[in-house]
Amino acid sequence: MKKKIIVLAISFLLIATATTALAAENDKSTKPKGIISINPAGLLTGGISGAYEVPLDNSKSVKLGGTLIHYSSGVSSVTGFGGSAELRYYNENNAPEGFHFGPNGGLLTIEEITGITVGGSAGYQWIIEDNFAVDLYAGAQYFLGNVDTGTDYENLGFSGISPSFGVSLGYKF
Repeated sequence: MKKKIIVLAISFLLIATATTALAAENDKSTKPKGIISINPAGLLTGGISGAYEVPLDNSKSVKLGGTLIHYSSGVSSVTGFGGSAELRYYNENNAPEGFHFGPNGGLLTIEEITGITVGGSAGYQWIIEDNFAVDLYAGAQYFLGNVDTGTDYENLGFSGISPSFGVSLGYKF
């Protein structure tokens, strides 16, 4: 589990650094670009999700996210983590503000369950007072996972489609 966390963290940092460098190369202006955000609804269910979004140009952005999950009911507890990447297309040529849609994918590990997600979403992001961001979004994801039973013979595979939706609050800098 610890090795998976380290690999995921290093991968996230490398992708974030490369994406930021690409965006800086495409736009030499000094105006603020990136948005760092959280999904506060996750706090109600024992998790926290955060993301960093950076425009690639006026109509596209890349959003990289991470999730930490810890839920304890007194009887049992669940711990996990995940990472995601999303390419967003903005139809108003004002990225990262306005209506957006695009594909996304991710990796999720919760206890003995490991899986990947592939999906898409659409939403609307408002920038308030030039710095505060509110993002409403919805979509669907296909999950392909595996349950490690601890033996070489009895790993269980499963898959399915699920809805995804949320509200993110962020700060543009």
